[in-house]
Order: sequence, then C-alpha cells, then structure tokens
Amino acid sequence: MARQLKIAPRRSVALFRFLAIMVALSYLTVLALAAACACLLFLLLAGAERMQFQLLALLVGGVAIAAAKLWSLVPRGEKFDSPGAAQSCGGMMHPRLVRSWRVPLGLLILSAPCGVRSSAQQQPVPPTDSELQATSERGRALAAYDQAVWHATDAVQMANPKTAQDQHRLAHFENERWTVVFGYLNPDKTKFLITYQATQGNKPQLFIVRPDDPPNEEAGFYLFAARALETALADFGQSARPYNTAVLPAHDGQLYVYLYPAQLQAGIYPLGGDVRYLISADGQKILKKRQLHKTILESVPAAGKKARGFHTHVSSDAPEDTDVLHVLQQDPRLPELVTTTHFVYEITTDGSIRIKQEKKK
Repeated sequence: MARQLKIAPRRSVALFRFLAIMVALSYLTVLALAAACACLLFLLLAGAERMQFQLLALLVGGVAIAAAKLWSLVPRGEKFDSPGAAQSCGGMMHPRLVRSWRVPLGLLILSAPCGVRSSAQQQPVPPTDSELQATSERGRALAAYDQAVWHATDAVQMANPKTAQDQHRLAHFENERWTVVFGYLNPDKTKFLITYQATQGNKPQLFIVRPDDPPNEEAGFYLFAARALETALADFGQSARPYNTAVLPAHDGQLYVYLYPAQLQAGIYPLGGDVRYLISADGQKILKKRQLHKTILESVPAAGKKARGFHTHVSSDAPEDTDVLHVLQQDPRLPELVTTTHFVYEITTDGSIRIKQEKKK
C-alpha cells in the first residue's frame, strides 16, 4: 500500500505584508516631516513683515533637521564584524552597537527645536523707536488728509451740492498746504478729469473752491492716485456701511491706500474694519495688503480730565496707523491705551507712541 504524503500547510504572509506597509509608511512620514521642517518655516519667514533673528534661527534649524532626517533614510552597507565572545569588556560596549545608536541619538538631539522652543526664542521683540515713529508719522499724515478732505467737501457742497457726488476726492500736500481735487478717470484711465479744486487758505478749515468747466485733464499724481484708489476698491468689494478713503505717498513713488469706516454719528468715532494697501507707482497693482483691524468698534469716549480710551489689538503686536488716526480725529482728543499680546502701548494726543508696559508671562 502506497504511503500517504503529508504536506505541511504554508505559513500566512499577511503579517509580513502588514510589516512591509508599515515600513513604507514610516519612510513617507519621515519625508513629510523633513519637508514640513524646511518649507513651513521658510513660508513663515517669507510672510513676516520684518526680518527677525528668531525666525531665521528656526529656519536654519528646520533645514538642518530636514537634512538629518533625509540622511537617516540613506541605505548604509557596513561590513559585518563578528561580535565574537567579548561583547563587553571592562564596561566598554561593542563598537557596532555604539555605531547603531549614533543616528537615532543625533536625530533626537536635532529634533528638539521642533517641539520645544528655547527661552530666548520665546522672548517677545518690541518694535524699535524708529518703527513706532514711522507709524506715528503715517497716522498723522492720514489724520491731516482726513481733515482736509472733510473741510474741502463741505466747501464744494456749499458751492454746488450735487456736482461732486460720486466723484473721487483726492488730496495732496504741497507747498505747506493741502489741495483737494474732485473728479473721475476717463474711460481708458489715461487721464484724471478734475471738475473742482479746493485749495487750503490761511486757516486749516478754510478752503477756496475753483470749478473747472470743462474738466481739467491731469496725468500726474492725481491720475496715479485715482488708479490706485480704484484698484484697492475693486479688491475690497462692497460694504454695508460708508467708508472713507485716503491715498498717501509711500516710498519709491508707491502709494498707500487706506479704507476705514466713516463716522455716522457725532461724537462716536469708529475704529476697526480698516485696510491699508501698498500700490505700485502707476496705481495698477497691489503690492501688499494689510488688514489693520477686523471688528469695528463704536463707543462713546470717556469724560473727565484724566479720561483716556482703551482697546485690545490682536492683529499684530504693535499699534497701527489708524490707531493714531483714531486719537487725532477725536474732539476733544484723548490718549489711547492699546493692548496687544505682549505689550501695552500709549498713544498720546499728538500721535506719539510709547511702550507703557510689557506683559508678564
């Protein structure tokens, strides 16, 4: 009788498949972490308004970490040395065992900056005096622009209440006085057509109005300012409430365009919901957009000789141009305390900004 042959069942390979998938996923995870350490910190540095040593240090550390993680994935062919009988001699570990610890230990040390920030990096960096002064100067120029357009508009409306409706109002400070023009762009936006011109007189509130009929064609500052204003308005979109606008010179011939909520009630000065655009010199391209504040605040000013305003600012760690405007446009003027994440600032009634207090952790 033939002898029956028994075949042992094959072992399942499901476990090995699972382990292979886990190895592949671990490689992909290391690659993703390397990309995140390098790219995310680079984007953070590129989006910063000014170069900071802390961000630069984080970027260098992130690149080093990314390089170390990629290096850890490179296969290494090492000659096998038989461990022999003495794997430990006099408390000394076998050389192969020591080498096998070098890469994980190095990665552990280099990865520390990703999870834990040093105490030096956690220290808030206050704005410099020159930065605070620049904010004060822009805020003062914005407040002067706002006053000039206000009084010039009143003067034009007294002369002819309906003629200047729906026209651009652009102001320019030259020869120690403000000139405010009213007009519109021609269809191909190559000329700005001025219908009224109001020139500041001997008093800041006095403007002398001169009508231009036919409209005076202008191809200089007012043309580029009108283009810049329309470029910013197209990006800003429609608003449920009226907004004031201002166009001021910036560096290298570029232009700042401000959009901020108009005052609706006497004695109530709105703050917030404002934007500053940096527009190219020809007025046709947005170079930078800065949301100065988000929520619009409308509160009754405090009364009394020692009264002062107060609000919290969360969009940045320093006051904005329109914070200075908010102080200077009030009647009577009151100093304002501005609280940010790390500092408390005081804006005085002349528009100056100083750091009043650094918050304790």
